[in-house]
Order: sequence, then C-alpha cells, then structure tokens
Amino acid sequence: MYLVGAPYRFIRGPFIVEGLVLGGLGASVAVLLLWVGYRAAFAWWTPTLSALGALEALRFLPASMAVVVVLGGAIVGSACGFAVSRRTT
Repeated sequence: MYLVGAPYRFIRGPFIVEGLVLGGLGASVAVLLLWVGYRAAFAWWTPTLSALGALEALRFLPASMAVVVVLGGAIVGSACGFAVSRRTT
C-alpha cells in the first residue's frame, strides 16, 4: 500500500484496530470465564462458607474493575498492533 501512495495511518490503522478489538474481546472472554468459575465455586462452597459465617466475604470483581480489565486488554492489544505495524522489512 505504501508503494501506491497510501499514508502510514492507512497502513497501520487496520493493525491497531484489530489489536484493539481482539484485546477487548479476549479480556471480555477472560472476565466471563472468571465469572463462570466464581459462580461454580460459590455454588460448591456455599454450605461450607455459610457454616463458617464467611459467606459475605466471597464476592466477584466490582463492575468498575471488570471494565478496567476489558479496557486494559483493549489498550494492550492496540499497543501490540501498533508495535507490529512499526516493524519494516
């Protein structure tokens, strides 16, 4: 694309957007699997934890922290897409 006159932003843009999307989706899947694991562990350990009186101590990530994890994954993905697109042959 560079040989036909495309500026660098048109060449690098798709790599950065792909990294952003894949990083965000990967982090979203990770948070979802973490929630599924939390629910399974909570269901498994509820009788024991209620007998110990520590049932309220077991909580999942707050929504704000889950959003931070997903945004962090998107940022890392876009940074990696930028780093890959910077390499020239």
